[in-house]
Amino acid sequence: MNRLLIAIALSLPLLGCPRPTSPVKSAPSPSPAASALSTPGASKSVAPTPTPSATSGGLGFAFVPPSPAPGLGDDLEVVVRVSNASDQELVLFPFFELEVLDAKGQEVDTTQNMGRWGMRPEGCFLEADSFLVVPPRESHDLRQPLNFYMTVGSATGWKLKSAGEYRLRFRYAFDRAAYRKLCSDGCSGHDDPTKVWNRAFEGKLEFEGKLVVGP
Repeated sequence: MNRLLIAIALSLPLLGCPRPTSPVKSAPSPSPAASALSTPGASKSVAPTPTPSATSGGLGFAFVPPSPAPGLGDDLEVVVRVSNASDQELVLFPFFELEVLDAKGQEVDTTQNMGRWGMRPEGCFLEADSFLVVPPRESHDLRQPLNFYMTVGSATGWKLKSAGEYRLRFRYAFDRAAYRKLCSDGCSGHDDPTKVWNRAFEGKLEFEGKLVVGP
């Protein structure tokens, strides 16, 4: 089983790392949180209003299937819609664990799995992550190619070998205390309530989506 745990890990910049399609904003005061991430590349037409698959307070996650259904030779894109139904900006740690299951419920093996760690930037280790924000009553799509899917610590991916129906199983997890411990340099400000990691949505949410691939 190739489970890619995203809770309690640190992302550092690396060639190919996803980047947001809209500017990062800062919430004015500590609050629960959510946001979205987007990767470069052409995006396919998607259904405009997917049914949320996981919700917590004002935060909702939903997989958005491509429409029309892609074929095996197409560049498959994973799209997760992050919705904020609250009246506050919500901050989100922008990585999901992902499993791909075939029609029989068997896990599909990854076709690549490499480290995503690049050169460490100057400053506190924790500042390297790009936490993102979804404004009140808005949503944002997170996009990544299936064949080069970024998790917290790995650049993994899947190249599907047969047409059919697949199930994508996502998991969001973030623990503020564990995240702060990733920096062992004794930097000041780890407990500052205005720091983005101390305002990010903390908890676990799981959801699934169906991906249909044509011949």
